[in-house]
Amino acid sequence: LKNTGRQKMETTVYNHNFLVLDGKGPGPGAAITVPYTIRSARPPRAELAEIQGNRIVYKKALTGRDVVTCPVEGFGASAADHEIRIEDRLVGAGMSIHGDRPLARIFLWSIRSNISVEPFVAVRVAPGKEFTWTSSYRYYTFP
Repeated sequence: LKNTGRQKMETTVYNHNFLVLDGKGPGPGAAITVPYTIRSARPPRAELAEIQGNRIVYKKALTGRDVVTCPVEGFGASAADHEIRIEDRLVGAGMSIHGDRPLARIFLWSIRSNISVEPFVAVRVAPGKEFTWTSSYRYYTFP
C-alpha cells in the first residue's frame, strides 16, 4: 500500500475468513488455537463454546440462530502471536493463518454454517511511504 497523498493513513485491515470444513458447520470437535492465553472482555455463550487456555472449543453444534462471537485478546506486540489454527478433529482437517505483522485485534464470529476468525493488522503509512503485510493460509488434513 503506497500513500500518494499528503496526510498519513491510519486504519486496520482484516479478512472475514469464512471457513467451512468438509461442508460441516462448527460444533464439537472444532477448536481455534493461538500461541498465547486467550482473554476476552465478552467471552462466548458458555453453552456454545468456551475459552480453555490458548483455545476456544465448541461445545455443541451451532443450529438455527446460534452465534458464537467474542473479541480474542491476550496477544502481544510481536508478529509471533499472529498464528491461528482452526481445526475440526471430527472432520480431520484444519486451516492455519500466519501473519507477518503484529495483531491489532482479533474477532471471532461464527454461525451454524461457518467459523470466521478475523485477525486485524494496524496500517500506518506516512505520505510518500509504503506499507506491506502478508497473511499466509495453509489447509491440511490429519488422521
